[in-house]
Amino acid sequence: MLFNRIAELVVGEVDGNAVIIKDLRFSFEIKKDNDKSTNKLTLKIYNMNNQTRCLVEQVNNCVMLKAGYEDDIGAITIFTGTVVSAWTIREGNDTITEMSVRDGILPLRQNKISVSYAPGTSALDILDDISHTFSIPVKSFPENIIDKPYIRGFAFCGKAETAMSNICNYLGLTWSIQNNEIQILNKNNPVTDELVVLTPDNGLIGFPTRIVDSTRKKSQGDPSPPSQLVLSESLDSKNQYQIEGYNVKCLLQPRLYPGCYVGLESRMLLLDPSVDREGEELPRAFFRAEVVTHSGDTFEGEWITECELKAISQGGKNG
Repeated sequence: MLFNRIAELVVGEVDGNAVIIKDLRFSFEIKKDNDKSTNKLTLKIYNMNNQTRCLVEQVNNCVMLKAGYEDDIGAITIFTGTVVSAWTIREGNDTITEMSVRDGILPLRQNKISVSYAPGTSALDILDDISHTFSIPVKSFPENIIDKPYIRGFAFCGKAETAMSNICNYLGLTWSIQNNEIQILNKNNPVTDELVVLTPDNGLIGFPTRIVDSTRKKSQGDPSPPSQLVLSESLDSKNQYQIEGYNVKCLLQPRLYPGCYVGLESRMLLLDPSVDREGEELPRAFFRAEVVTHSGDTFEGEWITECELKAISQGGKNG
């Protein structure tokens, strides 16, 4: 169960001095997604002494935020990034240092490349080469990627992130930076190292809300794959609308991150959630986390995770 919250901050210079903050009050708001744009953390730290504050509020400092529960898996890393701005204000009796932190901002900002590959070169080999020019770890590539050659070769000069996006689009992949690691995924499939199950018994709050896009056109991109979940209100219609996913809210779940594999248990998954089926097991469906937000305050209020879940292709659970 999710009891006895614990959190800590590590803030400091690259290969230099750092401080660990456990007992002081701090609040956090994190937004992460599967896009190449940087994930964001807004952080407020209360009542540091002058020496600690002078170290902490430096731009380009590294920040690591850990949070969790003593009775679960303890505090695990939910954000790693670089300070892009910091300022200190006075509110009543409190001195508050607010910081804006971005994940992977320095590699994205600094990495420019000039490369050329011969005709017939594997796109996956080029992607592997370019992903390692960022000088940060690269997670293992998904299984079962369908590789394709560049028949006329590949040449590029400019920001490495643009080259990454071009090659990923060519191969039907997406890429992002998660906790200072490059993550490459098939467009509709999750990372399957771990299944995170959300149920009313382990912190799911209220009913998930459906995501249904009945107006999307082909020119706007491919829709989510069929989820085998059909909007009940459309059952009598000639056009039965697929449920593309769900928005969910739960007590802080540090295991959730964009791309992870999620099992959702809720009566909302029934075609008609108003039907009384007491005594039956809750239905379960599987999704990929698309957008994840974590928020909390170490001294007051709830710790909350909100997540947008996207339907995955059938049999598409191989990272």
